[in-house]
Amino acid sequence: MNGLVFFLNGDRDLAVLEKVIHTGHGVRQVYASGRRDQLKRTAEYCRRLGVRVAGANNVNAPEFVSELGSTNPRLLVVAGYSTIFRRPLLDTAKSGAIKEKPRTPSGDFHGQAGRNM
Repeated sequence: MNGLVFFLNGDRDLAVLEKVIHTGHGVRQVYASGRRDQLKRTAEYCRRLGVRVAGANNVNAPEFVSELGSTNPRLLVVAGYSTIFRRPLLDTAKSGAIKEKPRTPSGDFHGQAGRNM
C-alpha cells in the first residue's frame, strides 16, 4: 500500500515504521512529536530510510487537515502519538486510520483498526 502517513511520538515506534517500509509499503510522510533528543533521533532515522519527517503543532487545526488532505493519504498510521484525532483529520485518508499499540512483554504487537480510534 502506498500513501501511508505515520504519526509517531518520540522514537519508540521507529521499528514499526522500518518494518512497514521493508515490507514494501510506501510511506509518504512522518509527523513526529516528543522531546528534542527523540525528535533528532527520529529525523535522522527517517532520513536514512528515505522518508520525509516534520513536526506538527496541532494536527487537528483546519490548516493542517487541509494541507494533509491535499496530499491524498491512503492510510494514517498512529504509533504512540498522544493527540486525539478528530473526525476531519481521520477523514483525510481514503482508508481511515489504524493505531499501533506498544509491544506486550511477550513481544507481540496488538493493534486496533478502524475509523474511530
